[in-house]
Amino acid sequence: MTTTGEFDWTSQQQGLVLGGFAYGYCATQLLGGILAERYGGKWIYGICTGVSAALGVLLPLLAGVDFALVVVLRAIQGAFQGCSIPAFYVMASRWIPNQERARLFTFMMSGMWSLKTFVRNYIPLKNFITGMQLGTVLSITFSGLLCHYVGWQYVYYISSAVAMAWFVLWTLLVHDAPKDHPRITDVKNVTLLYSTNDFLPSFRRSVITSRPMCM
Repeated sequence: MTTTGEFDWTSQQQGLVLGGFAYGYCATQLLGGILAERYGGKWIYGICTGVSAALGVLLPLLAGVDFALVVVLRAIQGAFQGCSIPAFYVMASRWIPNQERARLFTFMMSGMWSLKTFVRNYIPLKNFITGMQLGTVLSITFSGLLCHYVGWQYVYYISSAVAMAWFVLWTLLVHDAPKDHPRITDVKNVTLLYSTNDFLPSFRRSVITSRPMCM
């Protein structure tokens, strides 16, 4: 087993490359939720994932030029990915009845990460959802096999291609809210409206100015 890699990067440079994603990711969490409320979770979540996937194709190319470009690229990916999960929760709050959220969120997150952890682990992915463990196992397995038999670059190429295919399906099949779905019945639409938080007014100002929030 070799102890040297393809690139002669110092430990500090490697740390910057590995941590570059977090710089952008932390900066856009709040922005993602605000944009999703204004423009819809479907497009914010979909575009952020699609753009991040497209940028993933460039990483192997930039790695051969300068490590600083990789850090910048990962920071940009992090900025897009930072908007994605808040946008997903905004959209999910309009579709999932309050009394079913615990069960359905567990199911969705487990299934979503199964496919998309492989897509995002190298694009990369945040690690705070319990259901992502299945996806983590799959991503590590497939990416390791790709690195061994084909080359590490193809982890980015293939995962980006899968993510772009996902983006097409997301665009065609997903809708922001029940009222936007062309085939949902009026009865179901009303049921979802009054069993979610979509009809409630915004309490953002009262939350931000509350004493527990400030403390």
